[in-house]
Amino acid sequence: ALPIYEQRTKIHAIVENSFKKMPNLHDAFSDTNFDKKKFIELSKQKREAKLERKAQMMYDVHTILTKEQKKELKKQLDAKPMMCDSKPNSCDGTKPSKKRSNN
Repeated sequence: ALPIYEQRTKIHAIVENSFKKMPNLHDAFSDTNFDKKKFIELSKQKREAKLERKAQMMYDVHTILTKEQKKELKKQLDAKPMMCDSKPNSCDGTKPSKKRSNN
């Protein structure tokens, strides 16, 4: 097993490298123009790459963990749904409440 500081260093490198592989939406812009088709294509590539990048990152990190750390990770994952929206309350089974306007 690797010492904790070596694990952290390796995990940090894994995360950094995974972000470097993402398509850059800024490539659709120039000093004077905006390429709408390129932006859409890059956005699609980014969405598809996100899932693959996340899966590879989890796999790479998992290979670094000790047996006990893997058990703890599993325990934490079981306690919280893996695929949650970034919206409030999306992981607890409730829908976000809509604010009512008094106008």
